[in-house]
Amino acid sequence: MSEVIFDPFGDYKQRGYLRNTHQRPLGKEIKKLEAYFFYKNIQIALDELMGLDELDYASLLATHRRLFEELYPWAGQDRYQLFPGSVVWKQQTVFAPSNYIERAFELGWKSSSTLGQTLGHWLYAHPFLEGNGRAIFTFFDVYLSKQHQELAWNELDKSSFLRAIDDQIQNPEGTALDQVLQPYLRQKGISHTPSGLTKIQF
Repeated sequence: MSEVIFDPFGDYKQRGYLRNTHQRPLGKEIKKLEAYFFYKNIQIALDELMGLDELDYASLLATHRRLFEELYPWAGQDRYQLFPGSVVWKQQTVFAPSNYIERAFELGWKSSSTLGQTLGHWLYAHPFLEGNGRAIFTFFDVYLSKQHQELAWNELDKSSFLRAIDDQIQNPEGTALDQVLQPYLRQKGISHTPSGLTKIQF
C-alpha cells in the first residue's frame, strides 16, 4: 500500500513536498531542512517577538514566516488564506477548520485560561500546513518570558508532552498540559537570553 502524501497544492510530483524551495519529496531530507532553518532562525524570531509591545495572531504568522520562509514560499500564511474550508488531522486528532483558526487562537487569551489551556488552544488552531509546533512553541516561549517565566524545554519528556497535547486538544478545558508543564516552569526576568528551545530536538 503506497503512502498517501499530503498534497494540498496538487503539484507534489512537479514541485516537491508543499512546494519547498529545494523541490524535495517528503522524507528525512525535508525534515532535516525544516530543523536546519528552525535552528538557524529561531534566535532572530525570539528577539523579534521580545521586541513587540503586544503579542497577537499577526505576530504568530510573522514568526512562522521568519522561521521557514527560506524553505516554504507560503510561510507566514495560514490555512484560511491558502485553502478556505480545509480541515486537517493527524491520526485521531482533528484540528480547527480553517475558518475557525483565528478564533481558536484567540480562545487561548482568555483570562481564565491556564498556561496549558492557552497552549492547547493554540495547538488546536494548527494554522499552518507545516511547522506548527516549532512556530507555536517559539511564540509560547516568548509569551512565558513576558510573564517572567520560562520553561525548561530540554527537561521535558517528549513522549509525555506529545500525549498531553493530544489529550488537551480533545479536552480543551482540561489540565493535561498543565500537569506536564508545571514541574518545568521557572521564574525569570524579562531578557533576550537564549531560550531552552534552541537546545531541544523537535
